[in-house]
Amino acid sequence: MRRLTGAEQGPSAGPGDSGPPWPSSTARPSAERHPSALADGIPSVQPTSPKEALIATTTTPDTGELRLALDDILVGDNVRDIDLEHVDNLAQSIALRGLLRAPPPIRSFARSRPSRYGQSVPDSPYTLRIEREDGELLVLEGLELLRGFIGGDPSAQPGGYDALAGTGDVNRITLEDVTTINTTMRARSKLAHWQPIVDDDQGWLEAIPPNLDIIEADDEAWSAADGTELVSAAIAGCIRPYIGLARSTKVLHLKRPGVFPVLDEFVVQVIGVGLPDSPTPDERIAIAKRVTAAIRHEGRRNIEALRRIQAKLAEEDVQLTLVRILDIALWFAHPAASVDGAKREIRVRMRPA
Repeated sequence: MRRLTGAEQGPSAGPGDSGPPWPSSTARPSAERHPSALADGIPSVQPTSPKEALIATTTTPDTGELRLALDDILVGDNVRDIDLEHVDNLAQSIALRGLLRAPPPIRSFARSRPSRYGQSVPDSPYTLRIEREDGELLVLEGLELLRGFIGGDPSAQPGGYDALAGTGDVNRITLEDVTTINTTMRARSKLAHWQPIVDDDQGWLEAIPPNLDIIEADDEAWSAADGTELVSAAIAGCIRPYIGLARSTKVLHLKRPGVFPVLDEFVVQVIGVGLPDSPTPDERIAIAKRVTAAIRHEGRRNIEALRRIQAKLAEEDVQLTLVRILDIALWFAHPAASVDGAKREIRVRMRPA
């Protein structure tokens, strides 16, 4: 080590000085981090007095740790004794300067990759986007749901419920129709409860044009056919004790497969309408009117996707009306619905504002 000259040692202590150039060893200048003195992530200590500058420059982060006996350090006569405890602490601090690095900036997980909940799942040509009656949005992969349902539900099998829709006497409800819904639609309805309907003239059914379609008909055609009132009158003609909304619409769909959705509890709930515990006949009719209107509205909004699903199923030798396709998709979207061999993925997220 070379001997330091007087000029390099800095200003000398004056004759009137008493003690070290800072007040005491417990109040010495701190190693402050200077905002502009950061090189390669190494915090730089800025001296606050000439003596501190003399001591601090005896080593650098590049030299690593350097230990010297105090007797080996040549000190000019004009330098006062220093606090040994301070020297020890300062030496450790200088040594640490070569080891410490500024910590890397903390990366927020949300910023390092986009949140999956902030991204919309891209729609397929068969995606159905249903605006529920409660203001929530239901996004369904329609074709996948239909294929899952058709593959395992008894109603969709050859000779089952869907195969028999639109066959037989289209203007009369018969006991054979009740047997059909009991066989593959889980209805379990006693034939005796339907006898008064079978004996009725059923003018409310005959009034509905056989080719009327609740989704294909535009507003002008639907209004001209008085579709809303015809649907309500037919449901009202069926609902009575032991025959509720689900059983009524299951039979009516067989007679007019393009007009009536099957309105069981799952479909009503998925479309966003609540059901009273024990609804009266009038309440059931009101619910039916509201739900069929909602299904028509959402069917019209999703008509292109429904048509694509219908065409794709036709290529697979499955013939279904648009309203039945939508009805099945809604039913199978209910978390409690199940079909043998069909495993769904149910994903629920907050709707973007």
